[in-house]
Amino acid sequence: MSFSVNFLTSSSSGWIASLGAAIAWSFSVTIYRTWGVGRSPRWLILFKGLIALGLFGVTSLLTRSDEALSNSAVVTLAWSGVIGILVGDWAFFSALMRLGGTLTSTIQCLAPPMTAILAWLFLGESLEMRQVAGLTVTSACLAVLVFFEARKSGRVNQAGTKAVSGSRRIFFGGVALAVIAAMSQATGAVVAKPALNGLSPFVAASLRLWFPVSILFVWEMVNQGGILKAVRGITSGGGIAMLAVAGFTGTFLGLTMMMYGMAHAPLGVALALNSTYPVWILLWEWVSGKSSLGVRGSLLVLGSVSGIWLMI
Repeated sequence: MSFSVNFLTSSSSGWIASLGAAIAWSFSVTIYRTWGVGRSPRWLILFKGLIALGLFGVTSLLTRSDEALSNSAVVTLAWSGVIGILVGDWAFFSALMRLGGTLTSTIQCLAPPMTAILAWLFLGESLEMRQVAGLTVTSACLAVLVFFEARKSGRVNQAGTKAVSGSRRIFFGGVALAVIAAMSQATGAVVAKPALNGLSPFVAASLRLWFPVSILFVWEMVNQGGILKAVRGITSGGGIAMLAVAGFTGTFLGLTMMMYGMAHAPLGVALALNSTYPVWILLWEWVSGKSSLGVRGSLLVLGSVSGIWLMI
């Protein structure tokens, strides 16, 4: 028992949780890319949020959590959720529909350095030189890896470039949305950090989630004309079971581990580790035989891992 307590309170638990969040998110993104086609960003955020909030409610009943919450912590985490989830996830899913998963994921590599800079400016949080080097190496390797995988899969090729040039507004709008998503994730993390001390990751995650989900549910009620119609609209369509699994892994587990990682690791490092999810997606596909990394991809994966090693 003493080993487990010491492990959970050690500094290493922060980056382990951040890596776990990336793995959980990679699994859920794979599901969204397959089963979320045709769904609006608002619906995806609301559905996965309701799944996670239900699970947080069950968890609080089972653990009988009675943590004392300050008003400032509730308000701070609620605003963090509005910025990081309501704005950030909406921009991410909107960019996903315009640019595809690969280019959108590449642009998300901007989130870790943005977070490190904002945390330094507003929280006085500094990084060691090896952590700065690791953050840079991991972000760069991720960006290059995802870009070349896109070229290999035909998502970014000469024909695609010509198509993009014919609809520049859609393309550049998608790029702007992806940048907004990265900036929102960074800003939401910096806003949340001061409120995380002393809170369990389950409580912190649920507080960050409830306000944006409540806003979206009220919006859905108004659009649909009542609670029952809103519920039917949320639960209709195909792939509900698989999308619920994505809500469990990516939002319930992923957000919980993300909150824990943010509380116990430097924000720039935590976000860099969270951003490694494209590597895990590629590894899942390689293990299942759906893709081949090749020499270049393998070297870039090793580069990302070496950057992670420097950060921890």
